[in-house]
Amino acid sequence: MKRLTFLLVFAAALASASAQPPAIPNRLNVGGNTRVDGGFLATGNITAFNASLSGSLTVTGSATIGNGFYCSNDGHLRTKEVRVTLSGWSDFVFDDGYQLPTLAELERYVTANRHLPGIPTAKEVEEGGVDLGEMNALLLQKIEELTLYIIDLQKQIDELKQPQK
Repeated sequence: MKRLTFLLVFAAALASASAQPPAIPNRLNVGGNTRVDGGFLATGNITAFNASLSGSLTVTGSATIGNGFYCSNDGHLRTKEVRVTLSGWSDFVFDDGYQLPTLAELERYVTANRHLPGIPTAKEVEEGGVDLGEMNALLLQKIEELTLYIIDLQKQIDELKQPQK
């Protein structure tokens, strides 16, 4: 990352020193800490170790970062782990005051709207994407609701199995 940092600083210094874009060799190795103010354009390959970036980075093409993160400009992202932090989780479904819709109410909603309550429609997702943390919380909410429905149905089954008095 130091190579990238120093390359950026070197290019910025050259750019500010003349009106013409700097001529940078195909390969430039720089050591130490370097700061670049302004913009930096690189064509070709950049190898960087231990770099930090504040602001934004635009990649036209593809980038491999570290040993497991890959992104490309065609919308693909590959990594081994994503950690999303949220404030709040779906356990409120188990609170005493939670109003679980009846299965008949749920059926009417799905029939009328063609999606589950609280879940974005296909059109909304196509137009605006999905927040991964928010969607995981919504999906967990639906799983927990399904669990409550199953528990209730099992109670009904057990009741029906009881011998008639």
